[in-house]
Amino acid sequence: MFAVDANCLVATVSAWHEHHHAVWRELTNRLAAGEEMVVPLPALTEAFSVLTRMPKPQRLNPRDAWTSLEASFVVIGRVYAIDGGAATAFLARSAAAGVGGGRIYDAIIGECARLAGVRTLVTLNPKHFDPAPEGVAIIDPTR
Repeated sequence: MFAVDANCLVATVSAWHEHHHAVWRELTNRLAAGEEMVVPLPALTEAFSVLTRMPKPQRLNPRDAWTSLEASFVVIGRVYAIDGGAATAFLARSAAAGVGGGRIYDAIIGECARLAGVRTLVTLNPKHFDPAPEGVAIIDPTR
């Protein structure tokens, strides 16, 4: 079972993206091997935001962004979200560990992956997941 970071969601649905082919190949190979794909809800939300705010001509309107993400990830994978109790416990642990600012957005994606029980998180930004969530390997499909 593997999870996908927001940047890989964007790259997969954007043929113009410099890492489109590498990410597409990584995800396709994993799915063909029978691995289940988990899509952390924060990653899905971030990808939707990115796709709808990019400069033209890459920007998608909200309907097209959702259609692309739904067909490529929601239908094929399993969207995973943590509940309020898990989220507040996560924020308390993060605050105690000094994790804040933009790092918290990647950390919640990692936490979703960990709680979903995935073994691998596919991302184009492996440094954003250092240290990796417990039990989760971080894979960069471009390496």
